[in-house]
Parts: sequence; structure tokens; C-alpha cells
Amino acid sequence: MIDKKQLTLTLKSNNHTLSMGTGTNYGILTIEGIESSDITYNLKANAQFDGSQELGYRVEPRVVAIEAEYRGSGDTELIRHQIEDFFVVHHPGVLTVNYCGTERHISYRTTVFKDKRANLYDPFAFYFELTCPNPYFIGDEFSDNIAGKVPVLLTPFSIFKGTNLTLAYRKYNNELTVINPGAVSTGLEIEFIATNVVKNPRIDNLTTGEFLRVIVDMKAGDHLVVTTEHGNKRIELNGVNISQKKDRTSTFFQILEGENTLSYTADDGYTNLEVYPRWSAKYLGV
Repeated sequence: MIDKKQLTLTLKSNNHTLSMGTGTNYGILTIEGIESSDITYNLKANAQFDGSQELGYRVEPRVVAIEAEYRGSGDTELIRHQIEDFFVVHHPGVLTVNYCGTERHISYRTTVFKDKRANLYDPFAFYFELTCPNPYFIGDEFSDNIAGKVPVLLTPFSIFKGTNLTLAYRKYNNELTVINPGAVSTGLEIEFIATNVVKNPRIDNLTTGEFLRVIVDMKAGDHLVVTTEHGNKRIELNGVNISQKKDRTSTFFQILEGENTLSYTADDGYTNLEVYPRWSAKYLGV
């Protein structure tokens, strides 16, 4: 049985949670779609030479198909109604898969639900399909501060009774190497926090040569958030959309798999910035 491989599914939708698999009341009979999604590979034949020319490829939306069985001692009809009400297309959800200790999640909508019992005396078994427009499973999430503080002195004595003295200085090193452990490139959310006046902040991916610059004047306390993820590209200043302020020569860049070096600057006042890049690792399967 699949359960012996310690497979657990947690589905969250419309403020409700349903758990299946190892240690739950729902056994997983079959599951498909948590491995790599379907790939469309486009080729063009040429009569003048052997083989074909590569035109491109794309990862298709993912469909996760699951058949499960209720193994608890509750009222079967009550459970059936609860399950039917859970798996409706109107409410999107998040599926989290824990497969032998590897845990990743993905957003979905229910597109198929069926009662699989042959008769009313059989255990309550059901089948459902979850369609995931974004085919990538999300793994660990990361965050760092490019412009941080570095402790320079730790001493057991202090002029303040009962305390240790710790001094720190603001490091104006404006570069940071980040690691994307995922299987594919991924977008960033970059938060710029101004501690004083800043003009036209910019962030570069020195690994790819791409940059993103925002034509905006910031004052102390302003929060500028830039999102570069495909399908959700956006620039907000204090919660207001200012995407039109993007420098037209810049791009909503991604970070590649492995190491990427990020750098930030501004036309004026870059030392008045705190910069927090955040990113998630993306995978083709669990």
C-alpha cells in the first residue's frame, strides 16, 4: 500500500483542512501527478537535413488525481456530505505533500469529484482531481537582508551594570550571494525600506546582468515592494500599485538555480535603504 511509504496529504480550502494518508482516517488508494508535470516540446522538421529544429517547450498545468477511502468509525453519510462540500470548484485550495520527509505545496482547484462505491455497503471511497495552473511545487522559502548590521565588539564588562556591551555597525556592502536550491529559476519579492530620503532604488542580478529600477522618490518609513514572479509582476509603494514607475529598460528578472549575486543601489541615498529579498524554491515534483 502507498500508505507504508509515509505519504501524507494536507488540503486546505475555504478555511477547512483535510488530511489523508499515514496516521489519518483517510487511506490513499492511488495517486498520480506529484511527479513531473506534462511537457509540450515543439519541433520543426526540415526536408533538407535529418532530425528537427527545436522551437521551444513548456511545462503544462498539473493535474493531481487521487482515489481515497474513509477508514474511520464516524457516520459514513455525514462524512460523505462533508467531503462533497470540501471538493468544490468554487473554492481554491493549497495541497501540501509530505513524501518520506520531503514536504512541498501547490495551489489548486478541484475539477473532478466522484463517489467510487459500487454499492452503499462498500467503504466510502472517492476520487478527485486537482488542477494546478502553476505546475511547480513550492519548497523552502528564504529571506535575507542585503544591508544588515555586523557586530564588532563583544565584551563581558560594561559601564552598564549587569549587561554585556555589544557594538555593531551598519555594513554598506551592497552585495549578497543568494542560493536557489530549486530545480528551475524563480521570481523574487524585494522589499526596500527607506530610513531617509532615497531616489530611484535599483536592484541588480550580477549573475545574469539584469536589473530592475523604480523611478520613485522615497522618504523615511516608505516601503517599496517589487514582485518579479511570472503571473504576479507588481511594484507597490506603501501598498499602492506603482508598476508604471518601472524603468522601461529594466526587467522583472528571475534568479537562476544555484548561486546568484544580488546588488542594490539608488541614484541618491542608497545608504538609507534596508533591502530584503525573499524567494521560494520551485520543483517539478515531490
